[in-house]
Amino acid sequence: MESRRSELGHRIGVGRTAEILEWEEGYVVKLYLEGFPREYIEQEARIGRALRESGLPVPKTGEVIELDGRHGIVFERLGNGKTMLREFASKPWRLSSLVRMFTRLHLEVHGITIPGLPPLPDRLARRIRRITTEQVPNGSWELVERAREAALAKLDLLPQGERLCHGDFHPDNIILSPRGPFIIDWSEATKGDPAADVARTRLLMSLGAPVEGRMSGWLLGLGRKLALSSYLKSYLDKNTISRESIDAWQLPVTLARLAEGIAPEGAQLIALTDAQLNP
Repeated sequence: MESRRSELGHRIGVGRTAEILEWEEGYVVKLYLEGFPREYIEQEARIGRALRESGLPVPKTGEVIELDGRHGIVFERLGNGKTMLREFASKPWRLSSLVRMFTRLHLEVHGITIPGLPPLPDRLARRIRRITTEQVPNGSWELVERAREAALAKLDLLPQGERLCHGDFHPDNIILSPRGPFIIDWSEATKGDPAADVARTRLLMSLGAPVEGRMSGWLLGLGRKLALSSYLKSYLDKNTISRESIDAWQLPVTLARLAEGIAPEGAQLIALTDAQLNP
């Protein structure tokens, strides 16, 4: 790791764990918030290099750096950084072609294995166990406790799997560059059952927050539903997994998302948990 100070450029994007900033010409730095362990970030960098070697469309991974006590990873810059989600929001007529691209990329991810990745069920179990009352809307703790017990028992029975799983595959993690689409943000990469990764994507696409664009909120919501339906149909048509195998992962995946403590999603996640626990 290199520890240094550098004149950072403009902020390009910001998320819950890191911000993306201009770096040297042709590069950006993903700078994590203070407190993220160095080992976690170095692992992400190692995974990024392995993915690049596998032939997947991912950005080149550079050095791991430290700036004023915060750690980050240098990546090549991919054009103007426009994501697939924002492309859809500004050009809704591209829905069909974007969904086809999205599905193809996810199938490519699930078509390979990468040595040394942590098991997906273990990661889900750790998150489910650490849910606290602060992450649960009032009056729902008893439901969550019952759901947690059921989800952990289910994880013991579900397939372990060895395929690459992105762990956060959604249209805002696809960059559309002049050289084609690139998949970004591999911090949640694991090895596991592709059906679990699809279940996570289905959940994320159903919970997605509004994004700026030309469409009104209701039209964007309709577009999301159409995109999700089309993605699932296309994926299932081209893969041997079944809708039932995806459904089997939904309770653990939903509770693991609840553990992330995203307040605006809390009520929706509780409603989904209730529906899955009491069909």
